[in-house]
Amino acid sequence: MSCFDYESVRALSKNSKVPVISYGSKAGSLIRFYPDKVEFRDGKTFFEVKDQGKTLGRLSLQIPGMAQRLKTRCSLDTVCRVGDSP
Repeated sequence: MSCFDYESVRALSKNSKVPVISYGSKAGSLIRFYPDKVEFRDGKTFFEVKDQGKTLGRLSLQIPGMAQRLKTRCSLDTVCRVGDSP
């Protein structure tokens, strides 16, 4: 799982010997997961999670910082990919 907001991380991922799940703060050609339609209200953050342009769902989290919200979503995706239930 790698944050593609940083050029150095994107460069390192090119040499990875295992699949890289990418995420970032905005859409991009190399970014797999990103937030959309972000709203802040009632002490929470609400946003849609996009997977290469496709909306996976809407989340509301009481976690500060967009990077932390994205990491949370990517962690959930990783769990689902290995067949577990979050």
